[in-house]
Amino acid sequence: MSTTMPGVASTRDLPREISEGVWWVGACLESAAFDEPVHFHTSAYVIVGADATLMFDTAPPGAWSKVSDDLDRVLGGRPLDYLVPSHPEIPHAGNLDRIVDRYPGVEIVGDLRDYHLYFPDHVARMRPVSHGTEIDLGGGYVFVLLDAVIEDLPTTVWGYERSRKVLFPVDALGYGHLPQVSADLAGDVDEPLHRPGECALLTSELDHPPALDLATHLTKSSLFWSRYVDIGPYFERFEALLRRYPARLLAPAHGSVVDDLALIMPVMREAHRHAFSA
Repeated sequence: MSTTMPGVASTRDLPREISEGVWWVGACLESAAFDEPVHFHTSAYVIVGADATLMFDTAPPGAWSKVSDDLDRVLGGRPLDYLVPSHPEIPHAGNLDRIVDRYPGVEIVGDLRDYHLYFPDHVARMRPVSHGTEIDLGGGYVFVLLDAVIEDLPTTVWGYERSRKVLFPVDALGYGHLPQVSADLAGDVDEPLHRPGECALLTSELDHPPALDLATHLTKSSLFWSRYVDIGPYFERFEALLRRYPARLLAPAHGSVVDDLALIMPVMREAHRHAFSA
């Protein structure tokens, strides 16, 4: 990505409880490469059960101060019991060291087949598990580790919280909110951008629907393989996944939390189809 990232933008509305016990945390990075201020999400999520707590993804190291404050507010003095990094990239696992140092009792769970190479000091905290593993957090909250239907790395895992029906699709299903900015720099932008003040908004709260051309560009940029692979079978698997794990909310790492699936999903399917045909 060629845009610069000099600092973390103000995100006064995060953390946000997107459903009871499910918190949207993290920060938005601010780019100075445009004529107007623009942000893009580097989100993580925390689930607070009656007996245990779980964090999905870590946000990048540059956002640690914000993430640390969010954890203090959301956990309210409770320990963090589980950390599930979706895959070993900086925006998703970059704060793993800091989280383990701060919460020495935390258990790292997921597809961890190569994490010992990145974090050799924390192997004792790692518990590799298979897809479909369920973690009971108490009070009805159950987190399920899922195979990533639309992935960017072989070890990518998705997540699902049963009681609140929240699906965490990581890098999939992103779309941009700034048509003119994104169009002007189409060759350089591979994250869904948004304006200051939109950092903690759900998709239904935005005043602009997803644009097919931007969704297509972001799909080709962030999931490079989509240019060469017919997405049809993948979306069939995704729809089968939604039948088994029905979702009220999609909570991605990059982009707004989606609460209007009927509007978003047809655009995203068409974007993947266009990415392949192009």
